[in-house]
Parts: sequence; structure tokens; C-alpha cells
Amino acid sequence: MNPGGTMSTLEHDVCMASLKQIMDKELECNAYAEVGVWHADTSVQIAAELAHSGVENLFLGVDINEESRKYWEDRVRPWTTNSYLREQFYLGDSKDMHDRISALAWVLIDACHCCECVTNDIRTWGARVVKGGYVVFHDSTPRRQTMRKKSQHNRTRRFGVYEAITASKLLKTKFKHIIHVDEVDRNGLDVFERLR
Repeated sequence: MNPGGTMSTLEHDVCMASLKQIMDKELECNAYAEVGVWHADTSVQIAAELAHSGVENLFLGVDINEESRKYWEDRVRPWTTNSYLREQFYLGDSKDMHDRISALAWVLIDACHCCECVTNDIRTWGARVVKGGYVVFHDSTPRRQTMRKKSQHNRTRRFGVYEAITASKLLKTKFKHIIHVDEVDRNGLDVFERLR
């Protein structure tokens, strides 16, 4: 298992299928976000889907790493040329984003994996997902929770994605858990749909 690694083929396919499902729903909101951009590997694929949709969409990228901004500019920004896609990169974490966006149709949360940060991500981004929209979590398998990884806090912290998900009152009361991907030796992916 690769801590904080890339998505498996199945995880990627499910993530992208959830994005396409939301795009097909034609919600009142056309804003999408990826929290934890890193090298923009997933970002560029999300941007391609949104750019070819025929509908004006806003794609937000959020990361604390300045290097991620460069990847975003090199890999995502070109998709905005001659397309319906608008994009915005925010350098910061969820604490910095409270007043930046009011509504989202879909958000992928794959940033710092400690329980405290994932809890903040759920509060910040999950609260902004509109009814019928999705929150997607990567690195969510319970097996990963004992692993340790250097976090944005400049010290090693235990993975807490699963712990934050299972403890979240917001997810328990306003979302339905609709997809769980948990392959052997992979990172895990979970999708929640906003019900109210």
C-alpha cells in the first residue's frame, strides 16, 4: 500500500464516474473542487471532463503547496482555452477557504490525511455541497488508519480519513454513503451524496 499515493484504476474510474453522474444531474450549481491537488494528476482529468461538458463550469483547486500551483497552471489552466471551463487555484487549506465559495456540486477531498484536517475539510467543503451533490474521499480504507505519514504539520501523523468520516455529524445527518471501494493493498475511495 502506498500511503498518500495515486488512485488505483478502479478508484480513479469510480471517482470519474461520480463526477459524470453529477454533471448529468444538472444541479443548480456548476462548481466543482479538488482539495489536495498535489501534482494535478486527477485535476487534469477532471478539467478535461468539465471542459467538454458544453456547460459553463467552475473548477477549484486547493492545496497548501506552492509547487501544486505550478502543476495546476501547467496542467489544468490550458483546459480553459476555448472551452466552457473556468478555473481558480487557492493556495491554502480549509481554514483559509470559509468565504471563498458558497456552493459546490462535487468535491474530491484528498489533502492532509490526519483526522483533524479531514474533519476541517468535511466541515468546510461538505457543508457547501448542494442537495444531490457528492463528496468523494480518497485514502479512506480503514486499513490505512494505522499508517503514519509526514503531514502538512511537519511531523508524522496517523492517517485519520476513515476516523473523520465515521465521526462526522454532517455526513451522518445530511449525506448518504453510496459507494465504497476497498481493494486489497489500495487506498480506498468513498462517495457520499447530499440528501438535504
